[in-house]
Amino acid sequence: MSNYFKFQTLCLTTKEAADLIRLSPRTLEGMRSDGTGPRFIKLGIGPKAKVAYRLVDLEDWLASRVCIPHRPILPEDENYVHVAT
Repeated sequence: MSNYFKFQTLCLTTKEAADLIRLSPRTLEGMRSDGTGPRFIKLGIGPKAKVAYRLVDLEDWLASRVCIPHRPILPEDENYVHVAT
C-alpha cells in the first residue's frame, strides 16, 4: 500500500469529519477557528489552503469530550453531609 493511499484513507475532508462526528461542517469550521475543535492539518499556505482531519485526531478529540454523568450522593457515601432544612 502506498503512503499516498494510506494518507487518503486516514485523512478526511471537513464535510467527512463533520459527518463522522455528527456535527455540521459550519460548526466544525467555527470550532477550528476558535481552537475548540479537533486537531487538523493545513495543506498549503494562505486562505485557499485545504484542511484535512486525521482519523486518529478525531478519535482523540472525541475521547477527550467524554463526560461522566453525575450521580446523587447517598447517605452511605463517605462525603455525604446532611443539611437540615
